[in-house]
Amino acid sequence: MRTIAALAVATAASLYGLYGPTFVPELPASTATSIEQVQPAPSTTVVSSVPATSPSDENLVHNNLVEETATTTTSTTAAVSVGWSGKCVEWWSTAMRMGWPEHLLPTLGEVMWNESRCQSDAHNKRSDDLGLTQVNWGYHDQRTHSLGYTKYDLFVPAVNLMIAYDIYLDALETSPNCGWWPWKASGDYCKGR
Repeated sequence: MRTIAALAVATAASLYGLYGPTFVPELPASTATSIEQVQPAPSTTVVSSVPATSPSDENLVHNNLVEETATTTTSTTAAVSVGWSGKCVEWWSTAMRMGWPEHLLPTLGEVMWNESRCQSDAHNKRSDDLGLTQVNWGYHDQRTHSLGYTKYDLFVPAVNLMIAYDIYLDALETSPNCGWWPWKASGDYCKGR
């Protein structure tokens, strides 16, 4: 049971970056301009509490309970560029893990802000647009299914951003100067391109 509980904690910790915001540190007094890796410190998480088998048990005993703990360490990819600023920066590292290049993140942030106000659970029921980038279900249902996802997976930030990048790349093939035209209803992201 201890192994399964530790595995569950490790899995949840490793997936958190895909399903939730990544910590963005305060800028230091002298602002760096390079990409820095953020390595979270190993953490100890209480997994479960079970009755102590005896008072002499060598595990942590507190009020006749043994606390089983699991220590997890997660690693990150280049997740935070010190000096990032813009809209929806809390989703930029997830976007990079889903393939978005760093130079597109400011515009992607504008798209997410205008489409969903950075809310991963945004749903325009009238047009059936879903998630951070408001992927239109009627138009992109086959794309979503072909990648192995369902309509409601579009509320998962990593899935939404991955499919949005696929949409962007397809649009770029059609219009080589700008791949943002699928989001033209919320802003002119191709202006000057």
